[in-house]
Amino acid sequence: MATKYRFPGPLTVTDVFAAVFAIVCLTSLAAVVIAPLMVAAGGGSDAARDSPAAAIVYETGGLLCHQMPERSYALAGIPMPLCERCFGILLGMTALAGAALIVRPRRGFFAYAGGFLPKTRHPRLLVIATGICLGLPMVIDGTLQLATPYDSTAIVRTVTGFLYGIGQAGFLLAVVAGADARIERWRHPEEE
Repeated sequence: MATKYRFPGPLTVTDVFAAVFAIVCLTSLAAVVIAPLMVAAGGGSDAARDSPAAAIVYETGGLLCHQMPERSYALAGIPMPLCERCFGILLGMTALAGAALIVRPRRGFFAYAGGFLPKTRHPRLLVIATGICLGLPMVIDGTLQLATPYDSTAIVRTVTGFLYGIGQAGFLLAVVAGADARIERWRHPEEE
């Protein structure tokens, strides 16, 4: 007889937020991949974007991304609603959101963010340095493209976006974990 797996400890606001965040990221990722396939199935023209579902995905993508076709992956010959870098950011956010469901770090900003990093004598410094290091490649690559004739490749844009997405999602989840810990300390001061 199989035993049921039980989540260790009670669910916290951070756990629920991480689960909702993971679902939103995964749904967004699926929509970004499916939308060009829907357009291709409708004939592949811009008129095919009149499909309400595909139109919503492309319009939402347009709010977040420049959607330059030459900088976007194409599925079935149709550019995706996000450029390579924004697609990488979404992949990174989805990966970290999924990892947060598995790892389930402790409450508190630095405790949460540090839950994904090796133990050290200066965990706060390591968390801040890691966040900067994850975003720095994208900043450098984007600045070089803007200020020089350099044009990065699709894989570089995707990888730098992926790293940034991990850092961005980690920061967001850590902020929620920090707020959750503060609220719990405020609600139950006798437990300190």
